[in-house]
Amino acid sequence: MKRYFFALVILFVSLSACTSQKWLAVDTNVNTEQLLQKKFPKLYAEANAGEIVIDKIEQQLDKNGAMKYRVTYSHTGDDDEFDLLWQTIFMPMLLDD
Repeated sequence: MKRYFFALVILFVSLSACTSQKWLAVDTNVNTEQLLQKKFPKLYAEANAGEIVIDKIEQQLDKNGAMKYRVTYSHTGDDDEFDLLWQTIFMPMLLDD
């Protein structure tokens, strides 16, 4: 009985490992600028204008064998951290009597 249980556990682990689709960093031989220009023209234009900074580009194969891409970026004009510091630290210090 233990053999069957052990075999089922190994089968389950191997099948779950095969079905998991992880996002991987884009290969170094891929021209990321051309990829952005072709697949994500809006992000490409914003990156060239300096409005955003591309943090990461990842790829994944879908069920049909086609490559999917995911882009992570941040806005350069975001001052949310500074606004939070201003409201929570600096302003109370100025108003403190």
